[in-house]
Amino acid sequence: MTWRYRRVSRQDGLLSQNDVVRQAGFRLGLVSLLLAVTALVAAARALFLVVYLAIAFRFEVDPISQPLSMYVFVEGGGEAFDSAALALAAAMIALLLGMIRAGVRVRGAPAAYFSIWAGCLVLATVFPTDQSPSIE
Repeated sequence: MTWRYRRVSRQDGLLSQNDVVRQAGFRLGLVSLLLAVTALVAAARALFLVVYLAIAFRFEVDPISQPLSMYVFVEGGGEAFDSAALALAAAMIALLLGMIRAGVRVRGAPAAYFSIWAGCLVLATVFPTDQSPSIE
């Protein structure tokens, strides 16, 4: 968070040392805007792909009773699922970086959990799954 200073006069009714009022402000710039747009576009892409998977493979995978990762075992569903997972991880990382760039304090457990979650999404797409025929 950055601080902006503005000069005031005694007639404004604001009393401060040396007639200066300190106001909190966020650093919003081009980089923060690009990171926000990247996060929104990546999250929208992930949402679109998951909806596509639910509609295109509705007879092979029941999205209510089976986990989302079952789309990996459907012919043609693995690539779209991997792309959705990577897009969601990219959206989370862009969101965290944008918040940091804007001056928001990103500390503690929530930042660590979101970072670990994004890393786990990437690891889940990088390492191959067991494609044996006994998996339902």
